[in-house]
Amino acid sequence: MRRWVVDDKYPSMMERRLALVQLLTDRDTLTIPEIEVGLGTHRFAAIAALSHGWFERRSAGRNARYGLSERGREKAAQLNMDKGIGDRSVE
Repeated sequence: MRRWVVDDKYPSMMERRLALVQLLTDRDTLTIPEIEVGLGTHRFAAIAALSHGWFERRSAGRNARYGLSERGREKAAQLNMDKGIGDRSVE
């Protein structure tokens, strides 16, 4: 039996979590398979990233949806502020 292996493009868990914050900021709630596709990573990496306090389970069951927790929304706001500061040009 042949198993499909997805190469993980994130060198660290922190980079994967930050990408997941951005993904959930853009899409609100997602299932684990949707997160796998959105991040281009494998299931176990997605589950490991979701174990951080920035994320919360929004529904129960096999196709549970995950979103940003209050801490995750604060992190997303911080990232957007940092991005805005870096994008400003000097006049």
